Amino acid sequence: MIFAQKLSERNIMKAVYPLACAISMIVSGNALAAPTLEQSVHATTRDARFVARDQIRHPLEELQFFGLRPDANVIEIWPGGGYWTQILAPYLHEKGAYTLALGREDQAGSAFSKMMEAHPELKGTFKTTQFDGEHLDFAPPASADFVLTFRNLHNWMEAGNAPQMLAAIHRVLKTGGIFGVEDHRGHTNAPQARMRRTDTSVSLMPLP
Repeated sequence: MIFAQKLSERNIMKAVYPLACAISMIVSGNALAAPTLEQSVHATTRDARFVARDQIRHPLEELQFFGLRPDANVIEIWPGGGYWTQILAPYLHEKGAYTLALGREDQAGSAFSKMMEAHPELKGTFKTTQFDGEHLDFAPPASADFVLTFRNLHNWMEAGNAPQMLAAIHRVLKTGGIFGVEDHRGHTNAPQARMRRTDTSVSLMPLP
């Protein structure tokens, strides 16, 4: 009886141990799961100065409007101070791909490089490429699900190279890909021939 009881207990342990390990792996996996878009927007690691602007810039609503997915291949053009990088890098790191197309103002000593020095946890969460009037082949053709740019379109319009920049963006988008644009309103007292933000920009973007 004693031998049979010990054998029975041993068999129970053999059955229970793999189940316990499986449960542990599931719990650990959930703990390491990629953040949701809402969690990325409300992350405590974001700069307070960026968070303070959320009530004006509405990052969650804007990215939801673009239809962003965690498994998407996303290219952000000209990241500026890194407002969007602090949201997109953690969100896309686990399942998607995130590339920053840097401009001339994003190099060493820039606001973006200083932000990265203050946030070493972001290193390795994205790739970089170069994008400007002299570097238009910034990604493989038909490779991106989303190309996003925030408050930059007016600069291309003022520089007179918007058609070339937009055509280059169109080349890297997959069929059905999304080009998400945020920009300022033009000054009402400024000449509008060069500063229009709506009809002109749409006409410049070739559609499939």
